[in-house]
Parts: sequence; structure tokens; C-alpha cells
Amino acid sequence: GDEEELKLLPFNYLDLGEMMTLGNDDATISSLGGLVQLSGPGASVLRRLIYAVRMPTAQQGLTAAIESTQRRLQQTPSNS
Repeated sequence: GDEEELKLLPFNYLDLGEMMTLGNDDATISSLGGLVQLSGPGASVLRRLIYAVRMPTAQQGLTAAIESTQRRLQQTPSNS
């Protein structure tokens, strides 16, 4: 019947770089054509933050950030 036709947007690829986890507290990030390169625990935290920010909705981003932080805190040995 009266189905509305959806128009697809043209595909545009944007290279945002590469991120890879290397375990619970280690990662590597390369972006801007290699101008930015990070590795280690700081890159792991930044990678998790980037994934949360890039979620489709703010609610999904907040949920991802909270769950990631909770998992990280549960894996950290206590100092007592």
C-alpha cells in the first residue's frame, strides 16, 4: 500500500584512528594519521571514555561509562 520510501544518506567514511584493548588495564590508541599515539593504562581509560562518548544516545553513553567504571573498580585490588 501506502508505504513511505526511506531515502538512504550517502556513505562517508571518516578515519578516526584505531583503538585496541590489550587486557584489563592496558590499551593502545592511534589517531590523526599517527600524530596521536598512546599506550598503557591511560590509553585504556581514554578508550573506554571514547566508546562511551560515541554511543548513539546520551543514556547509552552514560550506561556504558558507569558499567565500565564499575568493572574497572571491581578488578582493582584493594589497598587495605
